[in-house]
Amino acid sequence: MSLLNNIVVLLNRCEMHQRRCDIAVFQIKQKEQKLDKKLEEIELKRKHLKTLLYLQKPEGKMNKTGLYAIQRRLAIVRRQLTELNLKEVPIQEKKMEYQKEKEKVMQERQYWLRKSDKYHHWQKVQKKLRRMAQLKQEETEMEEIITCKKK
Repeated sequence: MSLLNNIVVLLNRCEMHQRRCDIAVFQIKQKEQKLDKKLEEIELKRKHLKTLLYLQKPEGKMNKTGLYAIQRRLAIVRRQLTELNLKEVPIQEKKMEYQKEKEKVMQERQYWLRKSDKYHHWQKVQKKLRRMAQLKQEETEMEEIITCKKK
């Protein structure tokens, strides 16, 4: 009986580790969603800046001062686009880091799931062996009773 109790303890441990892994994956997914929102915001800003860049192009005849003003505005918009690109890089790196971490946790969860399956199988085998031993013992007892009655 103690062997079955040990198996139950091992199964509980496996389930606990699986739950921890599930929680960790959930938390990582939440972090990824936050990063995705930041990336969407950056992409939206980029789209608006590109539109602004397109609309700021000089049209028709302009004096020198007007042309310089437009060039300054275009330079500012280009610089803002460059800054957005620079902001995006660490976010993408962090997202890749989270994906690797999530894969690692999912592999760990698979490890505990395989262990759990192994322990479930072992538990079934032990229960079957115990039932067989009980049946054999009952059969032996019945044979003894029958033998005693014949004498």
